[in-house]
Amino acid sequence: MHAALYIRERQKIRVKRIRRDRFQLPSHVATKNIAPFPEFPPTTWVRI
Repeated sequence: MHAALYIRERQKIRVKRIRRDRFQLPSHVATKNIAPFPEFPPTTWVRI
């Protein structure tokens, strides 16, 4: 039982360290580039 508690505690410390090393940005800041939206309306909809 003590081994399981010890392992769980070590995992918590490791996870906290990984989270802390991540970008120091607020959660609402995007870190991935998002592709631009396609043009609207699509050219297939437009009749000349």
